[in-house]
Amino acid sequence: MSGLLRVTLLRVAMLAVLVFAAAAMLSQVLPARVLPAMVNTAYANGASTLLYDQTQGRYRLVVGIIPARPVIPQTHLSMQVFDAAADRVLRDTDIRVLISASGPAGSRQVEPREVVNDVSIVYFETNVAFDVVGPWQVLVEISSDQGEESFLIPVEVGEPGASIQWVWVSAVLVIIVAVGIWTLLTVSRRGREQQ
Repeated sequence: MSGLLRVTLLRVAMLAVLVFAAAAMLSQVLPARVLPAMVNTAYANGASTLLYDQTQGRYRLVVGIIPARPVIPQTHLSMQVFDAAADRVLRDTDIRVLISASGPAGSRQVEPREVVNDVSIVYFETNVAFDVVGPWQVLVEISSDQGEESFLIPVEVGEPGASIQWVWVSAVLVIIVAVGIWTLLTVSRRGREQQ
């Protein structure tokens, strides 16, 4: 392989690495700055941690959360409601779901609001804004022509944990490798020019 072809291939590889690193960093930054409507939306269907699974009256309520434990400033709830007798999933055409929350002294109460399943027909998705660490009560009210039930879910809200942003760590490492390759190519080219 000729020296020029080798240098060209290394430069193309370095450019690809830099493009990958830039894309990884932008994927973490752009949604928060360019698409603010997406920031408050997280879709938990299947990726959530089970928080609550109870049957009461005619309904069975299953609640999953993201992150794995309730934290301030908000936690995403993904709920499924089942007909307890028939063990079938109920949709927003069958039922109405309201959610509210109350916390310890000094907290701002979460006013009742309707939860819809506009993303998936089997999950009711919402974010709950917890503003104070401590014990909270999340109230889920389900109503349909079959009757009404209320589920009171006790949760212990904590501080968000520190997590390593692996995308950023990977991007920095990729940039370091790219700069190293570029430096190696520049030094080897200057060495050949001096000969």
